[in-house]
Amino acid sequence: MEHKHEPVGAVTCNRHAAIQAPEDSDGDSGMSDWVQRPMHGTAFYWLVAAMFTVTLGYGVLLPVLPFLLERLLNDPNEAAISYHTGWLMGTFMFALFVFAPMWGYVSDRVGRRTVIMVGLGGHIVSLALFALVQSLWLAYLVRALSGMFLSAVLPVAQAYVSETSSEKTLGRRLAWTSAASLSGSVVGPALSGGIYAVGGALGGIGLTGGDLNALPLFVAALFGLPVLLGLMMKLPVSDSSVQPHERKGQVPHGRQAGQLFALLTLNLIVMFGHGGFEVGITLNGRQAFNQTPAHIGLMFAMCSVVMILVQTAVYIWPGFLKKFRGTNIVVPSLTAMGLGFLFLPGAKDGLFMSLLVVLIAGGVGMWSAASNTFLARDTRKNLGMALGLQTAAASVGQGFGSVAGGALYALLTGSSFLVMAGIMLSGALFGFLWNRFGTR
Repeated sequence: MEHKHEPVGAVTCNRHAAIQAPEDSDGDSGMSDWVQRPMHGTAFYWLVAAMFTVTLGYGVLLPVLPFLLERLLNDPNEAAISYHTGWLMGTFMFALFVFAPMWGYVSDRVGRRTVIMVGLGGHIVSLALFALVQSLWLAYLVRALSGMFLSAVLPVAQAYVSETSSEKTLGRRLAWTSAASLSGSVVGPALSGGIYAVGGALGGIGLTGGDLNALPLFVAALFGLPVLLGLMMKLPVSDSSVQPHERKGQVPHGRQAGQLFALLTLNLIVMFGHGGFEVGITLNGRQAFNQTPAHIGLMFAMCSVVMILVQTAVYIWPGFLKKFRGTNIVVPSLTAMGLGFLFLPGAKDGLFMSLLVVLIAGGVGMWSAASNTFLARDTRKNLGMALGLQTAAASVGQGFGSVAGGALYALLTGSSFLVMAGIMLSGALFGFLWNRFGTR
């Protein structure tokens, strides 16, 4: 069936050049040559479940990580916990940065299905291993492995969805995959907090505090087993492995490469703020407000719900992406995040804190949805690598943000949010200047 479409490269920054890959030799710039065999509903929902599973495993650790570190550190003072919370999160994100482009490259050549299976299986094993670690160096090693395997699932699954969706269904399916990923981030912290709260109410149910903190990791790992089995039975081989020669291409040159560079740089800045925010509110909640994992989990759940709502609105509201083309959407996104960080040190009550969380999460969600759509819709060649680079930029930004968030909080406590505010607002200014002058 022939589809009506805009030519590849329709993404523009106002009047500036588009992000696009070189055209095929036949000169056809339509979407019908890169949309592969349609993926049926059952397979698609198993793929959605896989994306939910890996982010569930990421989110389930966030509220309990500082408490698990108390068991692993010889001298568990608050400064040491802050540093290692940030560095462990940073290690995870650094592994994403290193391996996401590699997995994308491999999936462009051997097929998406194999890479997704390896990633999900390794993710399940790494969750169980982290619950069992008894030394700090092993905790770092397992977090690196976890990041490596997660990077084999998210960008490759997005590439699979993009290749097997028509122009009409692409936005809706990206909304589903985005909601699944963020829902895992909602359910993960809530699961940790719920297990901690229920275990405490039942007098520990025969478990020590350390056992209660590790139990959510085992639960998340067990949840992934039937998902892995379902994918093995239902997910078909993608056409990228049947006809790999059709996926070959080069990284764009000239002005298009400059636009790609800007997209990845701005993505790094946004996710730097996201990483600093996650670590900062975890430490602030524990040290300044004496919150338990249940309270911290609720805060993360609210953050993720906001991101789901914002991203879904971006994906299904056609006029939004027409109004904010290319990288200019980063200006309102980073401005919202900067204002949220700016007022966080003065937040003394739950309502005001919640409003600031909504502001920061909304900024992250807006940019994430838009940037993913631009790449998935307008990259014709080496889509796995392109989305891998996007994930790499996001992960290195989030990793450095996590490390910086922990280190700054150890030095400045609540005032560390002011530093993050300055970085976000500077990023908004960079985005504005790039959109105005960067590609002339």
